[in-house]
Amino acid sequence: MTGPALLGQKSFHRLVFITRDDLLAARWWHEGMQGAITVSPNRRTALKYLVGLGGIVGAGLVLRAGCNALSDPGVNMDALELQYKEGWSVGAPGQALTIPDLSPTDSEGNSNWSTGLNLLGQDLSPSDPALAPFNVRTLFDVLNNPRGAGLGPLLRPMHSLAMDVGNHAAQALAALFSDDADRKGTALILDMPGPLSVAAAAGVAKVFAPVFLFDNWPHPLGVVPSHQTLAASIYHRPDFVAASTHRAAAAPPAFVLDNQRLSPYRDESDRFDNRYLARLPGTDKL
Repeated sequence: MTGPALLGQKSFHRLVFITRDDLLAARWWHEGMQGAITVSPNRRTALKYLVGLGGIVGAGLVLRAGCNALSDPGVNMDALELQYKEGWSVGAPGQALTIPDLSPTDSEGNSNWSTGLNLLGQDLSPSDPALAPFNVRTLFDVLNNPRGAGLGPLLRPMHSLAMDVGNHAAQALAALFSDDADRKGTALILDMPGPLSVAAAAGVAKVFAPVFLFDNWPHPLGVVPSHQTLAASIYHRPDFVAASTHRAAAAPPAFVLDNQRLSPYRDESDRFDNRYLARLPGTDKL
C-alpha cells in the first residue's frame, strides 16, 4: 500500500485479502512443510550451507524456509498495476537504487554486460516447454517494458562473497544428482534472499532447470529490494545461458524464489509496497 506522503494527493487502499489456495500455494506445500526431512548424510552436508544462507526446499528434499511467508493474507495486490500505469519509480522519480557489492563485469568477466539487457527475461526462461507455464518473468521483463524506462542505466552487476558461497554449495548439491534415477521425481525450491537464490540457481543450472518466480517490479522506496535480485541476475546471466546448452532437455525444475517477497511492512507512508505472493504449481501439474 502506498501512502499520500509518497504520491502527493493520491491515496491507495487495500483492495483484497487473499486466502485462495491457488495464490497462497497448493496445500501440498503447507502440509509438506510439516513433514519429517529424510536426506542422505552426503546430501545433508551439501544442503547445510544453503540452509545457513536462508533456505532450500525440494519435493523429497523439504526444508522449512519461508513457510509462514506464503500464508500472510495482508498483501497489496495493486502496486504492480500502478507501476504498469505510471512507471516503475512512480512517486519517487530520480531517487537512487542501493546495490551493494557492485561488480564492473559479469560472471564471465565481460564488461559489456549491458548489451541486450532487455533480453534478460528471455535468456533466463526455461527452454523446456513443459516448464514455461510456471515461469514468472515479471521482474526481468521490466527491462523490456516502456514503463521501465530509466531503470537499466541505474543497474550494475552484483557479486558478493555470500553469493559465491551459495553458488559453490549449490554446485555440490547438483553433483549429487548426476544420475537420472536421483533426478527423477525431484524438484528444488530455492528460497533465500533474491541475490542468493539467483546465485544458487546458477550453481544447479547444469542439472536443474531454473524456473524464476519473481513477480514484482523494483521501486526506489520498495519494501522488497528487487533491484538487487536484478543486479545479481545480470551478473550470473552468462552462467544461465551456458547451462541451458549443457543440461538435459527434460531437466527437473529448480523453482527460484525471493524470501524477502513478504518483508515486514506496516503502511509506512514513505515506503512502496511491492511485496507479492509466490505461485507454485500443484501436485497435478508437477
